Amino acid sequence: MKVFTKEEALELVTSRLSRNATDTRRFHVLKDRTLEKFSCWVFFYEVVTSGDGNVSSEPTQIIRPAIINKHSQQVIGNSIDQPIEAIIKLYEDLLAESKAVAESWCLTLNPRGKQVSALKQLAEKAKKAGFYEIPF
Repeated sequence: MKVFTKEEALELVTSRLSRNATDTRRFHVLKDRTLEKFSCWVFFYEVVTSGDGNVSSEPTQIIRPAIINKHSQQVIGNSIDQPIEAIIKLYEDLLAESKAVAESWCLTLNPRGKQVSALKQLAEKAKKAGFYEIPF
């Protein structure tokens, strides 16, 4: 299985964010703040929003992380304000749990039903932790 390089991951996250930009919402990847972990790259990006064109308002900025899985090319955002170390730990824990569910399917009496149930529970945990996939 091919492992994503930092440059490929940067290209992927930049592409995903630019496809989701609008007239009132722009994204800027902060390349100098990138973190490398065993299973992922963590890029930080700035979200700049402005008024809707009818209302005069000051632009607002927030900084969010984007996690790119080095193996699956999945691009994940997180909407909860918490230290990045906590976000990465949550992501890695969920990834490990997902792998365990996938690998243990044959050890159950009803593999398909239990695996589907476990994956649904895992998806709910990820959602509660503020994770979402940054769409194409």
